[in-house]
Amino acid sequence: MNKTTILSLLFVASGFLGAAQPYSWQKPHAQVLPIGDLKWQPMPFVFKQGASVRYVDFVGGRDDNVGSSKNAPWKHHPWDPKATGKAASCKGAHTYVFKRGVTYRGSLVAKESGQPGNPVRLTSDPSWGTGEAVLSGSETVRGWKKGATHKNIPDAGKVWWADLDYTPRCVWVADQRGKVTNVPIARTPNWKVSDPEDVMSEWWKLQQPQWWEQAKHQVKVGNRLMHRGTDAKHLTKSADYYVGAKIWSEWGIVMGTPFPSLVEGYDPGRKAVAYQGMWFGASGRSITNNRYFLEDKPHYLDSAGEHWFEKKGAAGRLFIRLPGDADPNRARVEVAKRYSIIEDVCSAKAPNRLDVLGARASDPKVVPTQGVENLEISGLSFRFNNTWWNTEYAVWMHKEVDSAAIRLRGSCDNVRIANCRFEHVVEAIQILPINKHAHSGSFAITDNYVAYT
Repeated sequence: MNKTTILSLLFVASGFLGAAQPYSWQKPHAQVLPIGDLKWQPMPFVFKQGASVRYVDFVGGRDDNVGSSKNAPWKHHPWDPKATGKAASCKGAHTYVFKRGVTYRGSLVAKESGQPGNPVRLTSDPSWGTGEAVLSGSETVRGWKKGATHKNIPDAGKVWWADLDYTPRCVWVADQRGKVTNVPIARTPNWKVSDPEDVMSEWWKLQQPQWWEQAKHQVKVGNRLMHRGTDAKHLTKSADYYVGAKIWSEWGIVMGTPFPSLVEGYDPGRKAVAYQGMWFGASGRSITNNRYFLEDKPHYLDSAGEHWFEKKGAAGRLFIRLPGDADPNRARVEVAKRYSIIEDVCSAKAPNRLDVLGARASDPKVVPTQGVENLEISGLSFRFNNTWWNTEYAVWMHKEVDSAAIRLRGSCDNVRIANCRFEHVVEAIQILPINKHAHSGSFAITDNYVAYT
């Protein structure tokens, strides 16, 4: 079939389908530029409201206000666990309007659904406020003190710290113009993405001589057989510098995907670290030139543009060096706190996925599968959600490892997410039936901008 025939068939098909155009994929969503490139051309945002409207202003609102007037908005959305007063008692299918130019800092659990033709709407009104209506998973941290208090942090005089009552894994700094920069966890080497076609180009490489003889690259730590990652060029320090770090290493022969593991031993003679494979123990292989880096030790907080968190239970101390060693008290430092910003009840109540995947209906660990129905989310911006503290081994089955700005895991139907912005989030939207008792119905996810995930 030649090119002309294919084009003819496409035109015929578009003639048959084009009259009614019931589906969004039948419409063009890109502009063809003269050079042959495509420019994204989303449908513009249009503010829609139902018969009943409630207004939310996180900065200027009060939960005891009537909520039905722009002049008397609520501080919290009724789905926020921190809502009180009239806001907390609100029920029904309303249009909830978030004020533009205001950042909402909270998490919403969809406790109820709308009705067909009368959905629950979460949106913004261009006539109320200026700028974006932002829903954020972070807190702005202030009151930084100078001077590292941990003995293994180098250049203590350049480090700032603040005590937190939660455990962040993501940090950003925003300048006066609003430009956001990620501040990664302290790591070695201090790599950057200098080649966008190969983000791992500045990582170190494992040497692994005769990697095909797997016995030469295995080591026993306690009663468990593990990988031995050899790099005589870089792994030259004492055991304390490596043991307890997280190693991100490429995986195996063809899969190249980096996976996280805990460094559980160090061999100074071989200049090698010991760590478990993707599937526990010595599973898989680490081969010659597999790339890797180490992170999350106080020793690695040795340059500007990094952070390290000293975890103590459910709280701890955040140490940071901003880019250019700037004073964090003169900057807006966003520290991730909430894992998901909007989620259904099933997501909120779900235990670890190991407890629910494939569970029988009679199993007491089975969680409710009813999610949310008849929901529209539009004209909102989502930023700065957190990721789970630990990602090694079986804990990757923890429900918060798959954090997302919007997370729907129950039996959901008739959900529309349109004209939203998702920036600097772990994941934008996650729709995942939590077990075989749940299902996903009709969804429309359209005209959203997603970046820096």
